[in-house]
Amino acid sequence: MKKYTNLLNDYCVMNEDIRGLFYGGSIGRNDSDQFSDMDARIVLYSSETIHDIKKEILDLFSHVLFIEENNNSFMVIHLEDFKKIDIFFYTAEQLIPSLWLKDILIIKDDDNIIKQIKEESKLVKFTISEKEIIYILNKYLACLLEIRKRYERNEWFYLELMINQMANILSYLWYIEKGSQPNALGDWSKYQGSRSKLTKQQLNILDEVKCNNDFKLKIIMLNKNFEVALSNIMSVSGELDVSKQLEILKKINELL
Repeated sequence: MKKYTNLLNDYCVMNEDIRGLFYGGSIGRNDSDQFSDMDARIVLYSSETIHDIKKEILDLFSHVLFIEENNNSFMVIHLEDFKKIDIFFYTAEQLIPSLWLKDILIIKDDDNIIKQIKEESKLVKFTISEKEIIYILNKYLACLLEIRKRYERNEWFYLELMINQMANILSYLWYIEKGSQPNALGDWSKYQGSRSKLTKQQLNILDEVKCNNDFKLKIIMLNKNFEVALSNIMSVSGELDVSKQLEILKKINELL
């Protein structure tokens, strides 16, 4: 990945239409490995230059396999050596402090705007509203209901998809327990493997769900840990009330 970051760094540093360049993700956190994506963020002086800049950036990479996305704000490039490059484009006005900008690697910053945003981002604390929690919990309950229908129809891939989603939501709740920013729903990045913040016991639970061939036992394991995680979150927050969702979970289990 180093050779690709060097290409992009040299191009952005020399380009007078580019105000700044920084990296997020694993490069920003300094925990990348050979399989990591390259998450680049380019700050433009004017959005009117984006078309020409994107074309010139594509010309930097000689072994482009295909372009997954290419729109007004970002592009996703896949290379022949299986490397993936995500490049987002901003103007300075679009940058605001966030949890995602705490750990970034700044390469170019003409006016120290990115540095200021990074410092302000360090003061941002992770919070989640009752509305957001209930939305996630309802997604879990919806997956649980789908399992019954997919079982009756012998739609095993769909059934496994629902179990996967439930396990993903459980991981989401475990991150909330720790006060850490979880991934977007359905995103498994860093929930498993050496970069995970989950405990060994939690990772073992995910492994058991993955390896167990009895889908009913998978559901029992997930529901049990789902309830524990919810109880822990409720006890810490003091204000969160998800008793209705727990009652619905109990009712669905009885129907299953």
